[in-house]
Amino acid sequence: MARDFDAVDDIINCGRNANVDNLTTITVSAWVFPDTLGEASIGVIWGKNAGSSGPKRLNVEGTNQLRWQSRRATTHALATSGNNQVTLGAWQFLAATWVQDQAPGPKLYRAAPGAAVAEVASYTSQTAGAGASTDDSGNSMYIGAYGSGSGTWDGRIADVRLWNAELTVAELQAVMRGAIVRPNLQRGWWELFGTTSPEPDWSGQNLHGTVTGAVRIDHPPGIGVKWLAPTLWAVEEAVAAVGVPYQPWLQRGPV
Repeated sequence: MARDFDAVDDIINCGRNANVDNLTTITVSAWVFPDTLGEASIGVIWGKNAGSSGPKRLNVEGTNQLRWQSRRATTHALATSGNNQVTLGAWQFLAATWVQDQAPGPKLYRAAPGAAVAEVASYTSQTAGAGASTDDSGNSMYIGAYGSGSGTWDGRIADVRLWNAELTVAELQAVMRGAIVRPNLQRGWWELFGTTSPEPDWSGQNLHGTVTGAVRIDHPPGIGVKWLAPTLWAVEEAVAAVGVPYQPWLQRGPV
C-alpha cells in the first residue's frame, strides 16, 4: 500500500516533539512514485517547516532532480542532484543524509526496485553551509507538502523514515528492503498504509500523522515480506482497530 497525493492540497501533518527539534544529524528516506514533479514543479517528500523558507526539507524539482536543504544563518546546507536522478512514473527509493559542518555537504541517495542503493551520480550543488542552524522547534513535520500547503507531491509515497543519525549505504540498502535499522535513533516511521487518519508512527515517538486527502492506493513499491503478503497488512488494520499494539518489524525483512 501507499498514500496517493494529488498535487493540489493533500498533506500529512506529523507534528513534532523535543526529540525531532533542531537535529544536526539526519537521515530521511522514502519510497516514492512521482507522476510529475508536483505542484509548481516542486514536490515535497518530507519537511520540517511552515513553508518554502522553512528549516529542513527533501523534495524533487528542476530537471528531475532530488534536493535537500537545511537552512543556516550565513549560507544554507544544500545538496541538489544532477539532472534526471529522479524517474517519473516509477517506484524508487530516495534518501538524504546531513551532518552539520561535515564537508562536502548533505548527501543524496537513490535506487530503483531490485537495484543497489548508491549516492547520486552527480550534484549541481553541494555545500555544508555556515552559521547557526535555523531554529525549527516551532515547526511540525509534514509529508507530501510544505506546512503552508504548497509544494504538494503528485503521486505515491510509502515508508517514510527519519533518524537522528547518518546511515551508511549498507544501512540504507537494508532500509530499502524493509529492515529495521538503528531503532534507538529512529525519530519517525510512517509506512503510509492506513485507510484513515491518523497515519501511525511506528518509531515509538508517537508522531502520528493527521491526513488531509492522500488516500490509500493499492500500489506498493514491492519490497520486503509485508509488501508481498496483502493478508499481513489486513491483520495490521484488524489489530489496530481494537487498539492492540502492533509490531510491524515482526513481519518485515529482506527478500
